[in-house]
Amino acid sequence: IHSDPHLRERGMIMTMHHPSHGSFDLPGFPVQLKDSPVEMKPAPLLGEHNAEVFAELLGLNENDLMELKREAVI
Repeated sequence: IHSDPHLRERGMIMTMHHPSHGSFDLPGFPVQLKDSPVEMKPAPLLGEHNAEVFAELLGLNENDLMELKREAVI
């Protein structure tokens, strides 16, 4: 099924490129709408968005983050 050209062309089987797990095949989004396509992307890595979250939700700046890292808090 993973190599069926018809399923691949219709987006029912797609290849996901993950930064730490490499490339692998998986089922595409089951509902295909021409005017509202769905972008399939890998889940974020553990801690990938920590800096954004700490800055936006906690109001921490770069110096605050560096200090917390130096103290092994984060």
